[in-house]
Amino acid sequence: MKRGAVLIATLVLFASGRGAIAQTCSNVLSTLLSAALQPEIANLDACKDLKQEVKTGLFSVTVGIDKTDRIELRALTYCPADPISHVDGTVYVRCKTSDQAVVPLTIDETFDFSMTLRNDTCEIDRFDVIPRGDIGRAVAKLIGLPDRMKQAAAQPIRALCK
Repeated sequence: MKRGAVLIATLVLFASGRGAIAQTCSNVLSTLLSAALQPEIANLDACKDLKQEVKTGLFSVTVGIDKTDRIELRALTYCPADPISHVDGTVYVRCKTSDQAVVPLTIDETFDFSMTLRNDTCEIDRFDVIPRGDIGRAVAKLIGLPDRMKQAAAQPIRALCK
């Protein structure tokens, strides 16, 4: 992992040091950044807030599709430029009810994301999440997915820049 971090840092410095004016995307850097982000994305508990307690008078029932069943980074493109680089990607999320649920349910959605990175600070300057479906729009807002994904991406990006 340290070799990968050193390699991507060297490649980023090389690409930005040359003062690339046109935004050219790099397959090598995309692969390295994807490898660094995949574990963080995979460990993201994206569905945990999809739970609601419903009171029925005599008792309350917890209804929730709050278990993250699957989350994966499906695509990532890194385009280095000076002073701001651009990253686009796609994440797939599937949420389900717990195994004890009377009625098992799952929902899934594909989200596209776009972020810009400041090369001088290695900070995420802008981060947008664009759900592909209507359910995804509601879910993304409800669970704060853009903030969760931005936080998950920030640490490995900082580590790669050092």
